[in-house]
Formats: sequence, C-alpha cells, structure tokens
Amino acid sequence: MKNKAFHSFLFGISLALLSACTFTKQIKNGETAIDRKQYTLAIELLEEELSESRSKEESARKAYLLGKCYTMINDVDNAANWYDEAVRLDYGPIAYWALANNFKQKESYKQAIGLYQLAGKEGYPANEVSREVKVCRQALIWDGEDDNENYAINPIDANSLYSDYAPSFYEGEYLVFTSDRLQDASAAQYNWTGNGFSDLYIVQKNGGEPLLFDNFLNTPNYNEGSATFSADFSKIFFSRCASDEGDDYCKIMWSIKENGRWLDPQEVFETEPGYNYMHPALIENDSVLIFSTNLPGGEGGYDLFYSLLEEEGWTSPEPMPARLNTMGNESFPTIHGDTLYFSSDYLPGLGGLDIFRSVVSGDGAWSSPVNMKKPLNSGADDFGLIIDAAPNRLSNVDFTGYFTSTRISDDNDNIFKVTRYIPEESEEDKTAEDIAEEKKKAIRIYLAGKVVANDYEDEENPGSLILGKKAVTGSDIKIKTLTQDAALESDDKGRFYLDLIDNSTYDILVSSPGYFNKLVELELDDIKGKASGDTTINMEIFLDKIFVGKEIVLDNIYYDLDKATIRQDAVPALEELVSMLDQNPDLSIQLSAHTDCRGTSFYNLNLSQRRANSVIRYLMDSGVNQERLVAKGFGESSLSINCECDDCTEEEHQTNRRTTFKII
Repeated sequence: MKNKAFHSFLFGISLALLSACTFTKQIKNGETAIDRKQYTLAIELLEEELSESRSKEESARKAYLLGKCYTMINDVDNAANWYDEAVRLDYGPIAYWALANNFKQKESYKQAIGLYQLAGKEGYPANEVSREVKVCRQALIWDGEDDNENYAINPIDANSLYSDYAPSFYEGEYLVFTSDRLQDASAAQYNWTGNGFSDLYIVQKNGGEPLLFDNFLNTPNYNEGSATFSADFSKIFFSRCASDEGDDYCKIMWSIKENGRWLDPQEVFETEPGYNYMHPALIENDSVLIFSTNLPGGEGGYDLFYSLLEEEGWTSPEPMPARLNTMGNESFPTIHGDTLYFSSDYLPGLGGLDIFRSVVSGDGAWSSPVNMKKPLNSGADDFGLIIDAAPNRLSNVDFTGYFTSTRISDDNDNIFKVTRYIPEESEEDKTAEDIAEEKKKAIRIYLAGKVVANDYEDEENPGSLILGKKAVTGSDIKIKTLTQDAALESDDKGRFYLDLIDNSTYDILVSSPGYFNKLVELELDDIKGKASGDTTINMEIFLDKIFVGKEIVLDNIYYDLDKATIRQDAVPALEELVSMLDQNPDLSIQLSAHTDCRGTSFYNLNLSQRRANSVIRYLMDSGVNQERLVAKGFGESSLSINCECDDCTEEEHQTNRRTTFKII
C-alpha cells in the first residue's frame, strides 16, 4: 500500500507490519521504535531523549533521527526543521544530504543544489552529488515550462484527512482506491502512522460517499490496497501486507467474483521470503502482470517485474527492461493502451516520486521513460496515474484521468482528477520558429560505434612495433544519461549501435578484459541543433592495453632544472592519468621518476623520489585513494638510453628524464 507508511518502504525499508499492541511495551527508546517501524512513537521518545541529551554529538544524532521519522510519515516541514538542527549541530554530510532532499521535495531547487554541494564538501560521494545537482538544474528548466493553462487538476471529494491513494477504474462508473482512514474510535491503529490499517474503498467517479469495497477482501489488522481489475472486472489483484508471524511482507493476492461475491483471496504466485510484492497492473489481455518488488535481479531498490499467465499458472517474476528500472525505486505501474505509466524517485524529476511514461513498440520493446513534467508532477510524491478510457464528450478534451499526490499542505496522499485540454492553436497560428522546433524534435540521431585497440607486434611489450588497429570484440558498453540507460556488447567486428533519444550528455563507458576502461562523453544537444535531417554519428573508441608490470611513459611530464615541483604544462597528462584511475577503480599503480646521468647518484635518487612523490600528491589531491599508489624514485639507475654520459645528446638526456607508471 502507499500511505505514509507504504511510501516509506519504497525507499528500501522492509515493511514490518506489527499489530497495534505488539512490542509496544518492549520499546524503551526512539531508535528501537524506528527499528520496529513505529515512527509516531519514535518521535515522542526521541523528543524526550533530546531534552535530556548531554553531548552535542548525541543531540545531533537525535535531531537527525527526528528528521528521518518525520520524513517517513511525510511531514516535510517538521523534517526540514530537524534536519536543519542536525546540520547546525555538525552531524555531517548525511544531514546536509537529507536537508537537500527535503528542499528538492519542496521545489526549492537552487537551495537544494547548494546543500548537495555542501554535502559533497563534507565528504558525500562526488558522483552522487554531481547527479543530484544535474537533476535539480534540469528541474529548474522544467519548472519554467509550466503548462498549467492546458490542465485542470482538482482533488476529488472522496479524500479524507487521512491518506487516500492509488485509484483504479471499476465497472466504468466507479473508482476503487486505498485509504487508511479510521472507521471508528475502536478500530485498530497501525503503529507506523497512528492511522488505521489501509483498506479498499469504492466511490462513484462523479462523486458520492465512499464505502468499503468488500468486507471479505478487507481485513481488520492487515493493510490492503493498490488494486487492479481484469478487463471484465471479474478478477481483482491487490496488495496485502500481513503479519501472521510478527514480521511479514507484502504479497499480491487475487480473487474471482462469482454470483456477485468475491471468493477467498489467494496468492498469485509463490513468494520469496523477506521481499515485498505490490502495486499490480495487468496488460496484454490480462495475460501479463506487472508489479513492484525488491527482489534480486533488478537494478536496485524497488523495480518493476512481470509475470506471465500460462496454463499451469503465473510464471516466476522477471525484471522489466533495464531502461525502466534504476538504482532507486520504481513503483505504481498502470497501463493505458500501449503506454506504461509508473513512478520513480531516481529518474530525473521534480522531487519525490515522479510519474513517467514508456511506450511499447510492435516488437515488444519499451521506450526510455519520459517525465510527465508539471503540472502532473511536482516536488512532492506523484504516482498512480490512470487514464479514463471512456470517450470524452467535449471535443477540446485530450484526456481525463486520476492520480495521487502529496502536493497539498496536509502532507497526506490525496487523489486528484486531471483533465488536459487541447491547446487552441491552428496550423496557421504556428510561427516559423514553432515549425523549425517541431522539425528539430522529429530528427532521429543514431550512434554507430566501433571499439578498437593497438595491434602490437609483441603483445607483451608496450614498446614493440604497432602494426595498426584491431577490433575489440565482446566489449561491455554501458551508456547512460539522466533518462536513458543501455547495456550493449560489441560484435565480432567491434561494432555497436544505439538509437539516441535523449537530448542531453551521453556517458559511454567501454570495458574489456585486458584493457583499461574508457569513458567517452557525447554531447548530443550540439549535434542535434546542427542536424538538418536524420543523422548517424560514427565514433571510434580506442582502448589501451594493460601491460601488468611493464613501464608506460607519461608523455609531457616536465620539471624545472633541479626542481620536483609539478609544472603547469604537465597538468593535462596528469589529468589523463587521474581520469584513467577513476575509470578503473580496481587498478593500483607504481609511479616512477627517472633522472638523466648528470649529477651524483645520491642526488639523482633523492630528486627522482621527490618528483615521484609530487605526482602522487597531485593524484591524491585529485581524489585517488592513497592505497592505490606507490611512489618510486630510480634516479639514474634505470636509464632508458644507456649512453656515455658526457657523450649523450640533450635529446637522449630528455628521454632518460622520464616519469612512468606500471600496473601492480
């Protein structure tokens, strides 16, 4: 289910559904209450503990945990206050990060960017900081593209003071939705939220009083919700989160309607212990079930999986294509025609869960997800979009539908009706710029890549004759943008192909055994802006062979006479080395410095060691872990050209004054 509680375990927290009185007497502190998922109780205990705190460190932790608890129950403002207090008490980068997420959820993107950057300065992983900053900058652009004038979005009358969410259509005229509203004062309470256990409700689309959907499907001490129906409404699939043994998980149940009554619900398929299955949706004439789960085999967090209906029953779950799933959480899939709608908290969005769409092609492939943007999405959680299949009676209506959002001030989930109107613009009204922009958007860009490497006369000697280039077959190619991921493999001629649909920057990481990983950046915006028609980009990606234990000379590393200081003209070569180490995090190197033969042996040895140390310090300052680096000065003991010192040319001396590295 997706109430305050249900949303929280979408962020990777296993749901422990405990009855109203279970464990309460055993909980003596706030952190135990958090472990038991009893966040309202945890807030009460933590506030008391904070008032008695005797150290700054303890106060900072209690403040952070209070912010976390309020986040888990969707109280954004109180969460912000406590995260801010944790920052003030120097709790560290995690507090900056949590406060940044909070500001993003409130659509304060500029403030969020600053806080993410502060988290980075405090030690939060740079790659995650960079990604979130990019996402916020994209959100600022989308924020300026607000299309509110073409939409009417209003909460439905069936909403309550509690969480109401995940509507689905039933028999044409009704909505079936989930709510954790308390039926009466004697009803059991769910300790996560302090509200009731969630149940399925039914209400007419055009208004009326919501009623419990079915007393046989709903239970007093379990959470039910997120229902979907077969095309003829004779079958229901829904989530049930039960706790028969004190600590259980969500499963997908189904029931058949016979003679006007729903039969005893059964599990759709056998579930793996310790995992959640939820948010079912049916496609392909009710023969494919799509749902959200944290089973292994996805990309991380909660992912979209599917199961096929066969004669013997539903098949074991398999993950949906990788382009739909992310390291974050994907949930609440719904279907309209050939379009899949779902929500993600990791794909670039406006904050929280955002609604995305993907279209299936004739060959069964799903397109990369597209953000629905404002006003359907907001900084709050937005999910569960359903499109009304009933014909629109008004000629200027594009579509009507319903979705759930926490965008209004009470921080609970509410169901909204959305109507999108067709903009009143004729072809004659379009400017030349409009037509040019439409043409630009219609242009297709394709990538034709080839992975190559040097073909050495002696494959074990980096100094041997290079005969030319050869194709690297079977290379792993990972292509990533803010909205599109792809995993490819080079063919028997080193080639790979991709249809580029995203207008942003493509990061192309190529790896193959025996070669250094190579990251190439492709900026598509500039290319698409100059293209007059469909365009193919031909790209050759060169991989460097790894020669373990063999010295590789770093070209253009120069030092002033008798100096060990890194010169400015050496920076480009060192930055290439930093990039190589970043792209190959499992490799360690020995960095070696050599002098020419002039000067005493002792002086040259000392000078070369200082020069090697200077390069190591540069690499460490650039973020390379010291444990991956060894500095070794050889002085004049290992000359590249062993000429008589007085007879060596200046060019030979320069060749001997070299900086090298080797893989160790």
